[in-house]
Amino acid sequence: MVKKIVYLVAFVSILLVSFNVVSADNLEGKGSQEASTTSNVGVSNKPPTEEGKKEEITPFGVYPPSQTHDISKSGRMSFSGKANTSNLWTNKYFTGSSSYKIWFNNKSSSTLKVELWKDGFWSDSLVKTYYISSDRFGYPSGLDHNAKYYLLFHAPSNFDGYIDM
Repeated sequence: MVKKIVYLVAFVSILLVSFNVVSADNLEGKGSQEASTTSNVGVSNKPPTEEGKKEEITPFGVYPPSQTHDISKSGRMSFSGKANTSNLWTNKYFTGSSSYKIWFNNKSSSTLKVELWKDGFWSDSLVKTYYISSDRFGYPSGLDHNAKYYLLFHAPSNFDGYIDM
């Protein structure tokens, strides 16, 4: 009987310690994510989502809107952002052309890594990677004009720019 009580107490203790560790990790992750970004325009620390998915639109670009920007109809799509530890994504997919002119302005002294991704049914695919030391244009071509694309900016980052035809 005493052995059963000892085992029960040990089990409950392990369970409580495990619960506290998981809770602390969750709180730490949320705090670091929110504190690592500043005011951003057209980018957020979450990847773009398909229309109709459950992501919510909230102030300050914490969650991306469920929208697509058609460059051929709506024109230039601007973006800017700054983050110390979080990667940033364009808030919207862009579509409407088989080639784009993308201007990147890196405001940081470190090289900015930017990836162009194509949205896929099962998984997204990397199209091109850019390394920007100051400012430069990118001219991706041979793309599907009906497909949806987005940019991923690796941390640390401080940039602005636009996407045009």
